Amino acid sequence: MSRFGGPRSPSSRGDRFPGAGNAVAGGLTIVLAVLLFFSAGAWLDSRFGTSPGLSLLGAFIGGAAGIYRLCRRAVAPRRRDTEQR
Repeated sequence: MSRFGGPRSPSSRGDRFPGAGNAVAGGLTIVLAVLLFFSAGAWLDSRFGTSPGLSLLGAFIGGAAGIYRLCRRAVAPRRRDTEQR
């Protein structure tokens, strides 16, 4: 209920975009994984002179790791629900 007794609008409850927090967290998971692994690959490229091979490999591994983590996070609530039954 709002201050004036009527029903609250969706924007006043803070759920104007339900699930947006999960979407942002998923996007950040992938982006940070790619950046982390790309940076590690770039550092290894500078050490071994293999530019851009290890940087690209790191970016692909980071993308795969981010997607894997995102999928695990999406499945976890379902797994908990089935274990509680």
